[in-house]
Amino acid sequence: MLRRTAPLALVAALAVAAACATRSEEPVPAPLDGRRSALLEMRGGASDAAHRIFATGETRGFIGPCGCEEKQFGGVARRGSYLASVAEDADLLIDLGNAAAGSDPLRSHRLTTTLRALGEMGYDAFVPGRLDLAVLDLLVATDTRGTPPVICANLVRSDGSRPFAASIEWAGTRVIGVTEEGTDVAGGRVTPAADAVRALLVDGSPAIVAAAMSRSAATALAAELDGVAIVVASGAATDDRSLMSVGDVDPADDGFVPAVRPLALAGEFAAYVRRVDLDDALRPVDTWRSWLGEDVPDDPQMSALYDAYRERSADLDPDLIPDILVGLTARGFVGSSTCRTCHTDDHATWADSLHSHGMKTLVDRGRDRDAECVPCHLVDVDANDPLSLDRVGELGIGCEACHGGRAQHVEAAQAGLIEDDTPIGAPPYGATEVCTGCHKPPEVKSFDLDIQWPRIEHGD
Repeated sequence: MLRRTAPLALVAALAVAAACATRSEEPVPAPLDGRRSALLEMRGGASDAAHRIFATGETRGFIGPCGCEEKQFGGVARRGSYLASVAEDADLLIDLGNAAAGSDPLRSHRLTTTLRALGEMGYDAFVPGRLDLAVLDLLVATDTRGTPPVICANLVRSDGSRPFAASIEWAGTRVIGVTEEGTDVAGGRVTPAADAVRALLVDGSPAIVAAAMSRSAATALAAELDGVAIVVASGAATDDRSLMSVGDVDPADDGFVPAVRPLALAGEFAAYVRRVDLDDALRPVDTWRSWLGEDVPDDPQMSALYDAYRERSADLDPDLIPDILVGLTARGFVGSSTCRTCHTDDHATWADSLHSHGMKTLVDRGRDRDAECVPCHLVDVDANDPLSLDRVGELGIGCEACHGGRAQHVEAAQAGLIEDDTPIGAPPYGATEVCTGCHKPPEVKSFDLDIQWPRIEHGD
């Protein structure tokens, strides 16, 4: 387990970083776009606190940065090095769920890989979120395979039994896991979280509640409970788009959320680790987010796990690219080179953009079979043979990715029903919605159409 002993390679990397900082008379790293770097603690060692909690959540299958954009945050390799350097045996390491994302088989692969990574990093518990409960059978089967115990006090099967333990013991108190009410579970149901917690508060000791739920639900839960030291919640969002706060840092989020009981949030694709310090009586005294930026070195063990994950992901769906091409053709895609005949200037603007060679970017990085990358980098077809795989590596995000399939438009033009200089028309959806289908967290911290549009501006 990584938090027990820091790998020698990591120790060496941190020693070099510290030496460089000393020579430049800059003892701490500069803020990362307003974010507190995890390297601050890694250089300074573990700070004094009677008890400490390290929490993550809302991973949503984000095992590691893809490299699409600079200054990406998160990933198990960076998290592993941070915890190996800072966390100790007596600390509580907990993940607040929603590790699964997407559809099978990739969804199951993401969940099992995340749980394995948590186990190797020495996590004490995992609280399932609504995305994880969508694959409850897999989660039940995975629990006991060298992964942290799954805890959830308010999840019951149809027969009234619990599929997981309700809590774990830590620092002489209970850590109780709960998930959000209203979550649909095949073969089970989610009961009121407050009732489940109260049923376990029998000895008067101040329990800790670990909640895989939204900020509003966690705030309401904290208001209902007595005898609870702190609620640590994932701040689960209802959709990916509402997690755009990864790009907009609010310094207030480095403190406790205003609530009747202390509340701290840990989410946003595990781009950071939430640190909570408590005193001897388990009263929270401080909290902040340690962001896992590019300045945090990768842990070799977690890097190997991520590499294996990527290799396996590529093998899970051998028909990924053919299926994408079939789908695009069915939507009326005819290929960007077809557009050049009438829209010469617009095509030239596109050809000079990064969009035009999206797949080449993946080929150069050896990720052209990666199921997490290809769907956003391949949104075009070969005009001569739309289903051909021969030139896939030369394709990218084509004209029709924004403007929609243009088969009927081309047919009309060839029939003389459209003048050569007729504008092709705006995207079939709002422009921002088209862009943020791919330009969204965790790969992209934030997206501003007013800033990005001038890079590819074309048309009337």
